[in-house]
Amino acid sequence: MWVIAFTTYGTLVLIYGILICWGITMLAGIVFPWTRRDMFERSAVARWRIAGIPAMSVFCALSAAFFAWAFYLLWNDPIAAGHDAIDIWPVVALFVAGVVWYLAIRA
Repeated sequence: MWVIAFTTYGTLVLIYGILICWGITMLAGIVFPWTRRDMFERSAVARWRIAGIPAMSVFCALSAAFFAWAFYLLWNDPIAAGHDAIDIWPVVALFVAGVVWYLAIRA
């Protein structure tokens, strides 16, 4: 909030990062019942299915579609967020920092 209130960097561009991170999480949730079947089968949601498809995958797909739609709307709104390099690079830097952090913890 301080960045928005007290600097000229007052756009909503960091929401791109949130949408990308949650979108990746939802994509992972779609395939999770098949990629980690043993773990999924032990969970409480394994018994819930919609048309034979795990409910987790269905709801994650709906969420991913919503995040894609929100990203599209934000990207095409010239007032809500900038599209200049000065606006996009912080999002890229935060994403790269997250990947580096993950790889460092996993090592």
